[in-house]
Amino acid sequence: MPRTKKLRRFDSRYVVSASVVEEEARFIDPEIENYVRLSRSAIEAKRSERYNLCTQTWEHLKLLLPDVPEQEQRILHCLLFRDLYYVLELYRTYLRQKRPEAANVPPPTVSTESVDEAFSEFLFEL
Repeated sequence: MPRTKKLRRFDSRYVVSASVVEEEARFIDPEIENYVRLSRSAIEAKRSERYNLCTQTWEHLKLLLPDVPEQEQRILHCLLFRDLYYVLELYRTYLRQKRPEAANVPPPTVSTESVDEAFSEFLFEL
């Protein structure tokens, strides 16, 4: 049985293979087709509603975290970053499939030296 191609940087315990992400990316097209049928104002209303829900949930999470022990906070951050990475990887894969010229765009370089110094207790500064 051939080995599955694994995406780099994914947790080895909860392996998500590149082929699974590529397959999942194919399901984005039908969702986009559903939105294409909507008017611009309807799309903007949905986008705004979902942005507000994300903002509200993020603010609520920030209120809940101070009551959690520091180690558990860091673990929750690890899980949150992992899950966000999965979602971002999904959409990056979709764009590379849909627009082959996007595959030629190199990823930005990130310095790993100052990551700990720049770490904030929150993912995004709002």
